[in-house]
Amino acid sequence: MKRPRILIFMAVIVISFVNFSHVLAGYSIPETVRVGLCYNSTAMSVVDISSDGGIDILVHKDNAYDKMMTIKDSGTIKVIKDGYYTFSNGVYTLQDTMQGADAGPYHLKVGDYNNLDEAMAVISELKSEGMDAFLAYNSGYEVWVGSFIDPTHINLQGVSGTLVDGIEDTILVKKDGNTLMAFVNTAGSELYFKPVGGCIYEMGKPYRGDISFLRNDPGGITVVNILPLEEYLYGVLPNEMPATWPEEALKAQAVAARTYAVYNILYSNKFKSIGFDVGCSTDSQVYKGKSSESQATNKAVDATRGIILEYQGKPIEAFFHAHSGGYTADISDIYSLTSPVFTGKKDPYSIGYAPSYDNWSVTYSADDILKKVMPTKGDIGKISSIDVTRSYTGRVLEMDIKGTKGSAKMEKNEIRNTLGLKSTLFDIESDSDIYVMNSSGLVERKMPGDISLVGGNSGINVYAGGNLYTMGYNIIKEIPFFPSVFTLNGSGYGHGVGMSQYGARGMADNGYGFVDILKFYYNDISVYDTIRDKDI
Repeated sequence: MKRPRILIFMAVIVISFVNFSHVLAGYSIPETVRVGLCYNSTAMSVVDISSDGGIDILVHKDNAYDKMMTIKDSGTIKVIKDGYYTFSNGVYTLQDTMQGADAGPYHLKVGDYNNLDEAMAVISELKSEGMDAFLAYNSGYEVWVGSFIDPTHINLQGVSGTLVDGIEDTILVKKDGNTLMAFVNTAGSELYFKPVGGCIYEMGKPYRGDISFLRNDPGGITVVNILPLEEYLYGVLPNEMPATWPEEALKAQAVAARTYAVYNILYSNKFKSIGFDVGCSTDSQVYKGKSSESQATNKAVDATRGIILEYQGKPIEAFFHAHSGGYTADISDIYSLTSPVFTGKKDPYSIGYAPSYDNWSVTYSADDILKKVMPTKGDIGKISSIDVTRSYTGRVLEMDIKGTKGSAKMEKNEIRNTLGLKSTLFDIESDSDIYVMNSSGLVERKMPGDISLVGGNSGINVYAGGNLYTMGYNIIKEIPFFPSVFTLNGSGYGHGVGMSQYGARGMADNGYGFVDILKFYYNDISVYDTIRDKDI
């Protein structure tokens, strides 16, 4: 009997020390993710929703779900921002004023009710009298009548109530021209659609999971897809990396995408205030739902299920980009951050697959550049010179555009966004370039506005204007004082931080596995299998 007791004691000791760093980190992998489909500039006035197996309409509040009704057929449900609108041939069109509107945001609240059954009984009675009565949820059950354009001209014989204005916070649910319910978006609540079977369709596109609606944007309705984390990745992977790429590259991308999502669910506040964890575009990672899925990318997600990247026992924000240009960025090259995980390094694996990313060139006139910087930097006059400061990775950290009326300084990713460049890994040339030797014997590129001249008794003077001329063997070249053309020659595509997707492809083609790829692009990380509770 002694041997079993010893074995049990040893097992307890082993279990108590397994993955101790993860226990200390105090997090668990979330099962679901909230994905913004329509938000900010893409918030919707009217959203079309359907499902092959019907839809349960619920209110989600305080982690509880209260079912309002079930739509049993596959017909289209219209979710509408309350306001002034016209209705023609099944199409609702929102407008800013009451002029020409068929309906408006004013409703008559008949009463409050203790439960759904009481409210629905009142609605049935009012409808039998020809009233446009419908359920409303405003932190409780209410019955409303009508959608009136002018609040001063409401005349419903035999019906009294309180006037409600829904223009700021109300969502209407309609079908076949009839109002099914109204939802007043109070803090912590959301209108929630759950498919009875199959997928749910938003604007004709199929999505796994459920969809919710929030009135937290003045421009319209915020639409959120709530689904299991792993199924979310099915809709991300083929939109971030071609399904035809090598399996190990796809697996590396799956782990990076999963880790990025987990980090944002647990730690990021980027979208929390508007009701979700991650966006569906390049502001997070690209997600297009079920219709974009492929067998190869789903296989890569399944093969890496539960695997994430950690640094010191916590998930990292696993940045990735298309093409490093041969040298990845230090995170401080792009953002006001530092991290030992994201330091720059030579990356030969990205080169050779995409010539338009390996090397690219764009030419702008001086006027083109001025037009690009003027909205944020103002009028700086004619450009006299452009100076740049670089990181050890070769990426441009600062660009100083000097003009006759001032200067425009841009930093890091602002440079790329303002000028519309593929990356910040570039050199710049102009038709006013002069190459001079500095006091250290190094050759530097200068423009006429940057140089000083030595002459006669006047000493050293800053060159003040007029064209310059340089003389070579049988050649005299005129150099304009004010440059008129700039050529930017660069490499790479994207911010350059973390994993290069083309580099992952290159490493996979060279026989590296997904763990090798991830450990090359993310420094000092652990590739952690949360299901088997071990590092790979």
